[in-house]
Amino acid sequence: MCEENNRRKKMTVRIQPMRTNRRQLIERLESDGLEAVPSQVSPQGIIITEGNILHHLSFKEGTVTIQDESSMLVSEILNPKENMTVLDACSAPGGKTTHLAEKMLDKGVIYAHDLHAKKVKLVEQKAKQLGLQSIKAEPSDARKLQEKYDKEHFDRILVDAPCSGFGVVSSKPDIKYHREYEDVRNLAAIQLDILSHVAPLMKRNGRMVYSTCTVDKEENEEVIRQFLNHSPNFEVDEKFFEELPDFLRNSHGRTEFGLQIFPQDLQSDGFFITRLKWKNG
Repeated sequence: MCEENNRRKKMTVRIQPMRTNRRQLIERLESDGLEAVPSQVSPQGIIITEGNILHHLSFKEGTVTIQDESSMLVSEILNPKENMTVLDACSAPGGKTTHLAEKMLDKGVIYAHDLHAKKVKLVEQKAKQLGLQSIKAEPSDARKLQEKYDKEHFDRILVDAPCSGFGVVSSKPDIKYHREYEDVRNLAAIQLDILSHVAPLMKRNGRMVYSTCTVDKEENEEVIRQFLNHSPNFEVDEKFFEELPDFLRNSHGRTEFGLQIFPQDLQSDGFFITRLKWKNG
């Protein structure tokens, strides 16, 4: 993992499916001198193997957006459908929020929140760039959303929790120098608070994904273990393991509480992802 963190990460992008499709975009990129292959993680994902897509017209047109493959997997696992009501409790900078909207074909509504107004503007800017209308972004503390919404209100909930970021060291190397163990303990407490607070907002037949971009067990498996101990009406939705791409289905990162992806697994960011549901829901 340390070796992988010192390598240059591959460039991956996600298509806006209402503006193009993956085959067409790959052909277009190749005709313009870039090289690209489909991602195995998401049907919207493309891996750029040669060339700089940042200078390509498709990026400026909003037909693609940059997103890591592990990050794409989060929205694939939540799997929202058209006309659903969705909560993205910690949405900035908006990569997963806009992916959810695209999977819903921009039909339905996504309530996207973040603690800081400045970060919420990033979500709004990304939605505008991609031409998405279903995202309603507003600053709010995820630990106070019960004051805003009724219980059992949402079909899908995403808690992409604030974390130590130990899975994205290749992109943010300063993490190695500034994180302390006390940060991990404090973040784990916040993560558990957020998860416990938003869970009752999910409908009985709904699904909730908890994700982080870290590889620390205290912020991942331990948070889920504590949540389930304190919230006996919820459980891990085991079916999500069956929906994973074949090469991840029997991954060594699979635990009873979710899936841990390490940077060396996909040459992508390290992520923890799990899906939760009401018991008998």
